[in-house]
Amino acid sequence: MAMKRLFIVGCPRSGTTWTLMLLAQHPGTVAAQHVGFFHSLRHLEDWWHEHQKRKQGGFGKAVVSVAKEGDGAEKGVKFEEIIDEGRFYAMCRRAADDLFAGILERRPDAEVLVEKTPENVRIAPFIAKVYPDAYFLHIVRDPRAVYASLKSAVKTFEKTASFPGNPIAGARFWEDDVSRGVAIPEVSDRYLEVRYESLLSNGEAELARIYEWLGVPVDAAFCAKAVEAASMKNLRKIENAPKNFFRRGEADGWKEELTPEEIRILEYMLGDWLDRLGYERSLGTDVKKPVKVALEQQLQSTVNRIERTLVRTARRFGYVIPIKPKPHRKGR
Repeated sequence: MAMKRLFIVGCPRSGTTWTLMLLAQHPGTVAAQHVGFFHSLRHLEDWWHEHQKRKQGGFGKAVVSVAKEGDGAEKGVKFEEIIDEGRFYAMCRRAADDLFAGILERRPDAEVLVEKTPENVRIAPFIAKVYPDAYFLHIVRDPRAVYASLKSAVKTFEKTASFPGNPIAGARFWEDDVSRGVAIPEVSDRYLEVRYESLLSNGEAELARIYEWLGVPVDAAFCAKAVEAASMKNLRKIENAPKNFFRRGEADGWKEELTPEEIRILEYMLGDWLDRLGYERSLGTDVKKPVKVALEQQLQSTVNRIERTLVRTARRFGYVIPIKPKPHRKGR
């Protein structure tokens, strides 16, 4: 059986680490987390796209060769491609394979190599080009619970991670990642979406479903043992885990951890997503725009207007002010 590569992705603090621990219980699985290699490798794709633009002008990254007549006389100069698209992604795959080889040394007979970097959800199209045969497991969690966990993690990982510290930024953070995750089927037919809450309430059946999707046979006894081994009480005993990394592991803990204002902001901004994913709104559907959201939108509108005025004024005097494009945001 050919070794399979599984990427666990999702918004950070959605239960991706716990999912990794569950899958790591299988003797045919070798697991790694936060390798981060693909985000660095992804910069090569920027180089490639720049190459494509330059090539349209006739030059770009090319070999200059001189064609000669049969008698040795010069016929002319031409530019030949150094690397085409297929070779480019094959080159990236060889680099990734070399990295994964070091992981596979721990378990050479592994059937499934599992890599968990939740942020890989943002570059899934690139990974799918490097590994067209890759599997993507998207873990989705209630955005209110995610924000509660993110808010706690800001203190724990303030020096190593950039997490949003307010509910408006938290809503956008979650929406950006989840919208990228649910779009993965557009680039890969090996996609499975699993709810964190389903893993909590029905872990054995959900774990069996994941392995069935991967084509790896398991029985009920193994799934029960794996769920027990990866229980929160056992994970909290891991000596080198960051303090408070494994928290309460509850579906509705956010109800006690978030303020009424935070809940109102999240449900206003993400109400359509809550409905789409089957999460119950605690405030109903008729939630008025929170004051902080209105103020933030007004402030952003003012900033945009000032930027446009500066650009127009600068152009009159022959200057160019580069303005970074703002990321597209869905929702209200």
